[in-house]
Amino acid sequence: MANNNEDLLKFIGMLVVVGILVFMAAKFLKLQVKVLEGATNMSDAGAASSGEGGNASAYNAKLKASVVKMQDTLLVSKYRADYENILLNLDDYISLLMLKTSLNINLDSEPEAGKPNPNLALLSSIKTLSDAKVSLNTVMKYIDSH
Repeated sequence: MANNNEDLLKFIGMLVVVGILVFMAAKFLKLQVKVLEGATNMSDAGAASSGEGGNASAYNAKLKASVVKMQDTLLVSKYRADYENILLNLDDYISLLMLKTSLNINLDSEPEAGKPNPNLALLSSIKTLSDAKVSLNTVMKYIDSH
């Protein structure tokens, strides 16, 4: 009986040793892969990160793929009327925001000495909204062309 227990303990001990060796080998291989990945030429992986110099062709291909993906997602020709209605409603919304902001300009108060006029922030907001309307018109022209 004692011999069987000894054999069982030896077998368990061998399994533990083999398990530790496999674990260490796996860790070493992962480390080796990381070192090799860092040492390899990254021309393929980072080629399309910018369009400068020799990367222009790869960058263009990546950009074209992004355009095709967006076209497939948005389906402008199919949903053109819906998109136009959205843009028209956004234009109205921005116009109303501009009106509301204009009506909140305080004409009674004088700015404190050394501090900027609080109405300048409102005027800047109106300018930003106006720029947004111009951008909406650009998008509308794009939709109309498709």
